[in-house]
Amino acid sequence: MRAVFYLWLWRSATEQSRRFIMILLFIASGVMLLLLMLTFDRAFSLKASDPPGADNRLLVLNALSSQMLLPQFYHQKMSQLPALDRLSWGVWVGAYYRHPGWFVPAIAVEDQHYFAMIPSLKIAPGLLERWQNDRQGVLVDSRFAAQYRLKAGDRLPLSSAIWKLAPNPILDLYITGIVEETQTDTPPAVWMHYDYLDSVRQNGKRLVSFFMATPKPGMSAENLSRQIDALFGAERLRGTTQTAPVRMHIKLFMSKLFDFHRVIFWVNLALCLLLALLLSTNFYVMTHKALSDYRTLNYLGFRKSQLIKAVAVQLGAITLAGAIVGIVLSVIFILLLPTLFPAVLNAVEPHFQDYAIGLLLVFILSLVCALPSLLQIARLQEERK
Repeated sequence: MRAVFYLWLWRSATEQSRRFIMILLFIASGVMLLLLMLTFDRAFSLKASDPPGADNRLLVLNALSSQMLLPQFYHQKMSQLPALDRLSWGVWVGAYYRHPGWFVPAIAVEDQHYFAMIPSLKIAPGLLERWQNDRQGVLVDSRFAAQYRLKAGDRLPLSSAIWKLAPNPILDLYITGIVEETQTDTPPAVWMHYDYLDSVRQNGKRLVSFFMATPKPGMSAENLSRQIDALFGAERLRGTTQTAPVRMHIKLFMSKLFDFHRVIFWVNLALCLLLALLLSTNFYVMTHKALSDYRTLNYLGFRKSQLIKAVAVQLGAITLAGAIVGIVLSVIFILLLPTLFPAVLNAVEPHFQDYAIGLLLVFILSLVCALPSLLQIARLQEERK
């Protein structure tokens, strides 16, 4: 008898196949959006920590604005920190070829330690030494070289939209060699000598766009970042610093644009309210259409608790099925993000905590949305009295 009863529950839920599929898809899409918002909130949260073994390189920028420069002599103070292993610096060239619209991603970098801090770059043996001895030489990312059919030995004359160059307004550069970036989510670049750029620019001399530092093995990158910022906390005129891992700087930049956490909170609240409204309406209609069947079961001797439990199981099963589909869709979408937007959303990863929170919210919503349906069954029992 019990098996027949639960079989009837299943058939009553799936009798209207279109309605059943639409409810499942609605729950799945709502859960997927909810989980995606939770995942994005975690990924771009300033409190989120990088996983073990993550990149421990620290980027030192001007605390007021990442577009403002810092004095190059700051490296002298930073070099005295006991926890510091390597230190380098660079400046954005703002380079273009012939026309400002033909942008070239050129960076002028310190040539002794910079590339040792980028293990993802594959540089042929002897190439780095040749470049270090070639004042007007540049190293070119293989992707950029392939795009413009460049090769070693080619001349690469560049102009700058940022710096005033003299006596020649053109940076007369030559390609020393081609390097390969193994992390494809990193944008391609062209690297030239910082000393060469500084010798020919008339404005901004001895200023840098950023410093890059790494802690000694066993030392905390977080502690080193605090020590660096403490060194220049009183440098209001020359510029205070903001030191953080590269990924954290992206989060800091986004936090200055808008309150990401607050946006996610209100989006999630709107999703939950919409999900609750539509679920409660659909569940109420489903129960109301089957009310005559419940009345018959009531007359046949099924107790109030049995009917309420049956309706709760039926509605809960539908919600759970939609939630599982939504979780699967959200995982697939998150795993596809690095291929769709490799340079921006590579750090977004699924987390168990987000799905646990999502399932808890769905469980609470299902209880709230089932109340109108359960009240119908309760009133049906009262009518019998």
